[in-house]
Amino acid sequence: MISATGHPYGTADKSIAIIIINYNTCRELQACLGSIGPEAASQVIVVDNDSSDGSVEMVKSQYPWVSLHGNRTNLGYGAAANQAIAGCSAQYVVLLNSDTLLQTGALTALGRYLDEHPQASIVGPRLVNADGTLQASCYAFPKPLDTFLENSSVAVFLGRLIRRYVPGIRRLYWRTWPHDSAAIVP
Repeated sequence: MISATGHPYGTADKSIAIIIINYNTCRELQACLGSIGPEAASQVIVVDNDSSDGSVEMVKSQYPWVSLHGNRTNLGYGAAANQAIAGCSAQYVVLLNSDTLLQTGALTALGRYLDEHPQASIVGPRLVNADGTLQASCYAFPKPLDTFLENSSVAVFLGRLIRRYVPGIRRLYWRTWPHDSAAIVP
């Protein structure tokens, strides 16, 4: 079945666009697009920054419902993201790295949260690694001592210590916060 959006899985959420920036990550991009599947948004846009690994050809042949923008030079991540966002007509935009796998229900949850919290301008989902462990995605604003600690084995040791032995502080220290509930982050 082909939906009105051109996506082969059915009716899509008309308020969310997915943008993926790619540069020579053909296999990762293929898996990322494959994970979008039945939860497709109103738009799926891939901006390719002049890849030489067959990424453009793969998208054209396997994902004809994707809007593909092939740049002749590598504009960089930020410029490519701005290029795609400027072409979106959806209410919400989800910006994905090409090595991201979208979990079922993620778009619905993000859209619902934004609908229920109109004061929120940006939301970030809980990120997990391939093995299911938490991928920390928010940190305190850096101070000189933080910069030193974050880039040393001291931070790793403190994080492990807090996670294992001081559970009450776990939620107060961004490096060990479990990302299991909504929170305003720095």
